[in-house]
This record gives sequence, C-alpha cells and structure tokens, in this order.
Amino acid sequence: MLVPKAIIGGKIYRTGDKLRLETVSDVNGYVGLLELKMGAILEIVVIKQSESNKTTLFGLCTTDNSTPCGWHDLDGFIIRNMGYFVETRHIVKNFSQRAEQMVVGQNFSFKKKNLKDMKCRVVSPMPGNSESVVEFEEDIGGCGADGLGRGGHCLVIPNNILQASEKRVKPRVKAKKKKK
Repeated sequence: MLVPKAIIGGKIYRTGDKLRLETVSDVNGYVGLLELKMGAILEIVVIKQSESNKTTLFGLCTTDNSTPCGWHDLDGFIIRNMGYFVETRHIVKNFSQRAEQMVVGQNFSFKKKNLKDMKCRVVSPMPGNSESVVEFEEDIGGCGADGLGRGGHCLVIPNNILQASEKRVKPRVKAKKKKK
C-alpha cells in the first residue's frame, strides 16, 4: 500500500523529502547504497507499507541525475534508473533528514539586507555540521544550491543562527451542542 508519509522514531518522513547520505553501515543486501558518494542528496519518491508484516520500503531517487549501478525505475514511479528501495533501518542508520521550516534567529546580512526573521528550509547540511545550505521563500539574490533549491533563493548560513520555525496551528475545538 502506498502512503504519503511514515513516522519512524518520532520523525515524519514524507514523499518529496530530501535526505543526505551520512554513512553506509549494515547494507547487507542493499549494495546499491555503496554506489553513492558520502553527502549525496536523495529524494523520497514513494513510500510503501505492507499491512501484513508492517514493513516500510522507501523509494529513493538521486537528485543529481546520476544512475548508480544496480538502481532502477522504482517499479515505474520514475523514468530513468535513478531509484532504489531501502528498508526503514537503512533510512535511520545511513541518512539525515533535512529540517522542515526554519527561521533566521539573529541579525545576518547578505547583500545589504538583514535576513533576521526570514523563513527558510534546510536543503543540505554542510560538512562539519556548522553550516547549512538553506532555501528562502523569497529571492534574496543568492544561489540555487546546484539544483537543490530555486535559483536566487539559497545561501549558506551558520547553524547557530537558525531556529525551528513555530508553526501556529489552531487547536481543534469540539463544537458544543446548543441546548434547546
């Protein structure tokens, strides 16, 4: 059964999310992961869950148009041989998840514009984990992060000035019945 998201260890993984390959450990039977370079960015294209044994498979696709040996079309979900199915344990052990919504929490100037309080999303952590490539909602005159984000919307930002954006959700209130 195809599902739009899966929750693993409290983290939500959705189709369309991008993941970064951090390590290749415990890949018995999944040698296709060995074809990737460390730091490779992959996108979750499809999530399959089995009702009978609660197994979740993630269909990953390269984002750099590479076609690693042994990769395929994810059972017809993508056109070229840029996809590979992996189990939940491989997602948890080998990949880091990009953050959803972030905000620049301190003064940070770029092209004479203060980016404080601007919303963005992390598209890729940088080596060393002290900086990240982020994509802003508006064009700030930056870069496109080699196709990870939109042209002009991306910039490398120190992680210590990024903060999780608070999503304000209206609480669900059950409607009270009117007394007659």
